Amino acid sequence: MKRLSISAVAVMTSFMIAGTSAMAAGSPSSTATSVTSNKSGIQTTAVTENWIPREHSFQAVNQVRFTSDYKEADKDVLATAYAASKKELATTVLQNYVDAAAPAAQKFGPYKIRMYRKGVSIWDGFGTFKFSVGVGTKYNGKTATIYQIHKDGSITTTSAVVTGGKVDVSVMDMGTFYVVL
Repeated sequence: MKRLSISAVAVMTSFMIAGTSAMAAGSPSSTATSVTSNKSGIQTTAVTENWIPREHSFQAVNQVRFTSDYKEADKDVLATAYAASKKELATTVLQNYVDAAAPAAQKFGPYKIRMYRKGVSIWDGFGTFKFSVGVGTKYNGKTATIYQIHKDGSITTTSAVVTGGKVDVSVMDMGTFYVVL
């Protein structure tokens, strides 16, 4: 994983110091509903139309399927996936970075992935969460670059080969993501 420094980190840090956190903006407005995981019986609060099921299903965001692998994550967590708001500073910073790095590439995102423990959003400390982003079988064998902007404003990239029409992503903290081919 490469950690890249960008000048926007200073801008975002100044927003956070001034009391306006660019990264910690709330999720899209929606009614919170109690959701119970099928096998574990663990109850947590998340927005039902946005949570990524623990197993054998998917969550669609803008017609892109997200599937999950919670095997290495804590048992009491659930993740959500949203289309990231273009009004958030973190999304704008990430989008500008991706557009400059890969102007002609096929882009999937930006997606805001959040983790919840007992109804409370957490950034990290949940173990390793793996999710897959459906990009289509026409990309099988191609290498995707996954861009993530973290809570501190830093941007990292990882690579993954598209298999079965999916890009597998493994994270230990939440953020906003782009998958680029």
